[in-house]
Amino acid sequence: MAKKSARYSPELRAEVVKAVREGGRTYAEAARDFGLVAETVRNWVIADVCILAWVTGHRRKYSTNGL
Repeated sequence: MAKKSARYSPELRAEVVKAVREGGRTYAEAARDFGLVAETVRNWVIADVCILAWVTGHRRKYSTNGL
């Protein structure tokens, strides 16, 4: 039987991404602080970078290399 994925509010996602991108926390630190899995935090940050690049048209400026 497949495991049901958890649903998180957009507000939580934004807060976690901000903690990593602006607060200087690692994925693991943010995951621990918010009770999440580090891979989930990583996915959210990468998605945020990709969306920002698409919206602004700066695809090279917002590279996911090193994230």
